[in-house]
Amino acid sequence: MAQVIVITGGPCAGKTTIMANQAENLINRGFWPLICPESATLLYGTGLRPDNKEFQRAIFATQRHMETMLVTAAKHVQNPVILCDRGLLDSLAYVDRHVLDDLARPATLEYMRDSRYKAVIHLETAAKDAEEYYTLINNQARTETLHQARLLDDRLIKAWNGHPKHIVIANKGLSFDQKKDAALDAVLSVLGYPVPIEDEERYLIDPFFKPSDITEHCVATTIVQDYLVSSIEMTERVRARGNRNSAVYFHTIKRPIAGTTACIEEEEIITKKEYMAFLRRRDPDCRTIRKTRYTFHSNGLYFELDLFTSPVGIQILEVEKTRKNTSVSIPACIEPFVLKNITGMSEYSNASLARHFSEVENM
Repeated sequence: MAQVIVITGGPCAGKTTIMANQAENLINRGFWPLICPESATLLYGTGLRPDNKEFQRAIFATQRHMETMLVTAAKHVQNPVILCDRGLLDSLAYVDRHVLDDLARPATLEYMRDSRYKAVIHLETAAKDAEEYYTLINNQARTETLHQARLLDDRLIKAWNGHPKHIVIANKGLSFDQKKDAALDAVLSVLGYPVPIEDEERYLIDPFFKPSDITEHCVATTIVQDYLVSSIEMTERVRARGNRNSAVYFHTIKRPIAGTTACIEEEEIITKKEYMAFLRRRDPDCRTIRKTRYTFHSNGLYFELDLFTSPVGIQILEVEKTRKNTSVSIPACIEPFVLKNITGMSEYSNASLARHFSEVENM
């Protein structure tokens, strides 16, 4: 089945150039890239204004139709990857949520977000930390001032916050070529390629910290995770993400990269029936992990705060890095509650927590 990746971001983020670079590199690696164009650009000549509700309804319907068409077409090619120039939830940056809720029924927006897209790559607008490159010349549909572009970029980040693979490529400290390379690395990593991205940093957080005190826009998602009996060369798990009415199910295999602490991750969305079948191979030596994940963005980085309720009651903060030597700044609301840096400490991995829960409780 084709893997669908959304490339989004604020105005003048370099999407067109970066997507062309990704398509070329994917071809060189044996993939067949299919490009889903930006619906707003296709509909720009209709006379509807972007701030008109009917324009956003038309975008949603057009985007949904094109994605479905490409997913069907992808069944007839080898190693397909669909790159979407924006996705369904981009419209949340322009209209009230209830408008899209009506269009998404009977599904929820969260279900559509997590079930349709393998990853969401957000390219930060040049209006943030690259103002000298911000221009309206190369896109007739672009009218935003620098201030408006920054606000729109923030809204787009909020619109997609909560997706399990939400990667933001910021401008600060990067040339455009480096930004392009970072975006390519992000796509290749999602597709299971080993790329030179540092492991995430992880921190043990004082249990007295309340997730409700996070000052950034935050999305909470319930996760139930079970480990399966598999070969010693890999770790295999299944995960239910979301509530019962809109849960999305995942099957994940992680294989270590020789000579490093990093892993190649292969993940696919599965049906509930497949999920229940996988659970028959549940590892009897592992407890089920139950946690609530709070996701938010701060200083161009993506943070995940996991509040575990089973088999241990701890909190772990992870921050995703998109480039080597990225400096991590813990948000001020959480920093006083950091107990220690647990990056690379295998005893705090999810697999170890499931297997050695009694030991961790006593740490």
